[in-house]
Amino acid sequence: YTIRPFNDYDLTTNAHEARFRRRFNRRLSSLRIFVEHAFGRLKGRFPVLRCMPGNDIDMIYRTVEALMVIHNILERFNDDPTDIEEYNGEEDDDADEVRGEAAAQLHVDDDVSEDLLYATGVYRRKWILDLMRGELV
Repeated sequence: YTIRPFNDYDLTTNAHEARFRRRFNRRLSSLRIFVEHAFGRLKGRFPVLRCMPGNDIDMIYRTVEALMVIHNILERFNDDPTDIEEYNGEEDDDADEVRGEAAAQLHVDDDVSEDLLYATGVYRRKWILDLMRGELV
């Protein structure tokens, strides 16, 4: 699952609660950026990840997992991937297109309404926010 930030209309008129939700949005955004940079370093170190050849999805999963393990080991040893010739740790140029394709391919059961999906997302964000505040054990 992925968690998106609270929308403006999710912020409520309760100023105290709205402040917590805005703080949640900022923390979520900073984590997302951190993850994007990590994937940029991973793909910069292993350019094959930009276009995985083959049709064997299990092999692709195992390859990506192995490269992530090697990447994490190299990061522990402070290996600098920018020393790699043609290193590019930036996000792919077509990232927005890929995100759009992924969203378009999302399949939702016919018996699940958009309202239910929205309500479930708000509930999960509130639950995570309560965890962050220490209100849930």
